[in-house]
Amino acid sequence: MSQFIDQEINGYKVQKAIGEGKFSTVYKAMNKEGNVVALKKIKIFDMMDPKQREKCLKEVKLMQPLDHPNIIKYLDSFIYNNELIIATEWAERGDLKKLIKNAQSDDTPFEEVQLWNYILQIASALDHMHEKRIMHRDLKPANIFIGGDGSLKVGDLGLGRIFSSETIEAYSKVGTPLYMSPELLHGEGYDMKSDIWSLGCIAYEMAEFKSPFKQSEKMSLMDLFNNITKGEFKPVSNRYSQQLRDVIEGMIVVDPQKRLDASTVLQKSKEIHNTFLDSKKTPQIINVLMMEDIYEKLSLVQYHEYFCIPLKKKPVSKYYFSLDENVNQNQRFYYFVELCYWLMSLPKQKKSKMAQPIKLNYHNVEETARKLLIDIKAWGIKLPEQLGSPHISQGCGDMVCFILNDLLNRELIRVNFKFESPNFGKDMESSVIQVNKIDDEDLVEIQEEENENEEVEQDELTQSILFYHKKYNNEQTDYNQVPQDRQVIETKVAINEWTKEFNRVEKEFSKFEANLKVNKLYLKDYERTIMSISKCSKQLSLLSEHLKSNEVQQIQQQWIDYLELIPKLETKVTESIPEDIQITLKQNRNKISDLQLQISQLNKGNSEKLEIDQQLNQQLLDVKERTPVLEDNRSKQKQLINQLRNDIRDMDIKIGIMQTQISKSYFHTNDVLSDEEF
Repeated sequence: MSQFIDQEINGYKVQKAIGEGKFSTVYKAMNKEGNVVALKKIKIFDMMDPKQREKCLKEVKLMQPLDHPNIIKYLDSFIYNNELIIATEWAERGDLKKLIKNAQSDDTPFEEVQLWNYILQIASALDHMHEKRIMHRDLKPANIFIGGDGSLKVGDLGLGRIFSSETIEAYSKVGTPLYMSPELLHGEGYDMKSDIWSLGCIAYEMAEFKSPFKQSEKMSLMDLFNNITKGEFKPVSNRYSQQLRDVIEGMIVVDPQKRLDASTVLQKSKEIHNTFLDSKKTPQIINVLMMEDIYEKLSLVQYHEYFCIPLKKKPVSKYYFSLDENVNQNQRFYYFVELCYWLMSLPKQKKSKMAQPIKLNYHNVEETARKLLIDIKAWGIKLPEQLGSPHISQGCGDMVCFILNDLLNRELIRVNFKFESPNFGKDMESSVIQVNKIDDEDLVEIQEEENENEEVEQDELTQSILFYHKKYNNEQTDYNQVPQDRQVIETKVAINEWTKEFNRVEKEFSKFEANLKVNKLYLKDYERTIMSISKCSKQLSLLSEHLKSNEVQQIQQQWIDYLELIPKLETKVTESIPEDIQITLKQNRNKISDLQLQISQLNKGNSEKLEIDQQLNQQLLDVKERTPVLEDNRSKQKQLINQLRNDIRDMDIKIGIMQTQISKSYFHTNDVLSDEEF
């Protein structure tokens, strides 16, 4: 279909090829309304007979009525130049396979709330499909796409059933069945719970960045089959809750009867995900207090004049980065990114502090977040090692406030801002903030002081949190005390109305007080975690210094010398071996290669037997379906069935003979090798 790029096909303008799978090639196209769609060309459609093609078209059309936010919408299907073309909804942000790969390369595990959210979306899609009596059969990360809003969408529906007879053969040639259930691999009867097995394997891979059954890259297909059949895998790590581990293990169960179904997984994931959302609705007092300081410091660096006006942006509120308000999440995140880059650019700007527009990837939040964290670390801010793009991608929260506060503090220190205690009453008008510019010598002294306090700065996040916690405790107001110079305000509002309002406000304060208690417990746990991280950091620093010592370097140099000596010794040993022994060793290697070739032929024979068994079973089913109609041909049908059974028996005997011969050859070769060694 590459010859049709930049041409119109059945009302679709093909733009470019974007991906290729085992059964289809995907192209980006545009319909008549100007909307971007995905066109799939089915590879094996031209290999089918007319009846198979008609069945394939019916299966695709069965998918069109499915309407769910987490399912790729099928828009159209048609035949063009004897090829099946399927038009589907466009997912602009790639697939789950790419998302997992990016997180693995960044060494940033998914947060548990993210895993529950992804499991919830996929389970919701499967539950909707299973209610319609539709199975997927080929669920894997590459078939789960990501929409423009970040939601997951299950794709390639119906194709699993179309290709079910081809799947095992295709996997044995070009891939590995990492997500196929044991009953589907063995060609046994399977039901909707086969999709749940696949979902469990996907959830495990998101949590551990590897398949539950693939122990190494060099694992053979037969060993992988055996691991899947046994259903034995390493448990999910303890960094996730027991609830998440139980759900994942409940989906990867060999016995389909004991395996969880889609509705159960959906219900559990929805309940636990909602608990995470409810906990996030609690006001974060520390963030609110820190954001108030950030708001004041922004005015000190003349943020309105040098940032808002040049970039035509509205000033932020006092809670913009601290609470998850009803604002556009992406807009808030990119506001935070631009603000950070402006603050980091101020030391380089000698004449003008005006913010300049910067080029950002406004279509990929995670990529922009990763780049920002790298630039912040390179700029000099020390961030926790476990900090990743998910911690700042929402544009609010404790880490966002911490980064902004640190950048503002460094800028204020750079320009030598000095604050005086406020004077009230008559001297209020004379109370001003003293701003003194510093020269290069003073800047060197400040840098020397920073170097002396480097150990203190390593725990800057902990100190910042403790500071705001102390500030919050000290700023509690006693509302029972009324100033003496305050006059009583008389009102004409009825007393009962005041009583109702008083009761309403009192209830609100009670809820707020309960939330405060929860936040204090959270803060204590957070402080303990930060302290343990700080201790580990110091230990790693000591270990790093030890590795740089002269003794360790001498040992490393000795190992390098030994490694350089090994090839020379091998050459001498090889030269000392007699020529007849070298010829014998070469012959033995050739025999081993022949034996390995015979073993691979045996594996191929097993695969062919599996394919023949499936074809014979299908023929038996076809014969049984025709039995009620062809009543006069019962004797011929019985003969055909007996003939098929005899063919199966003969094939089993042939395979057994081949296995016996190869085993004898294998043991004979081992005996010859052992005799030659003696």
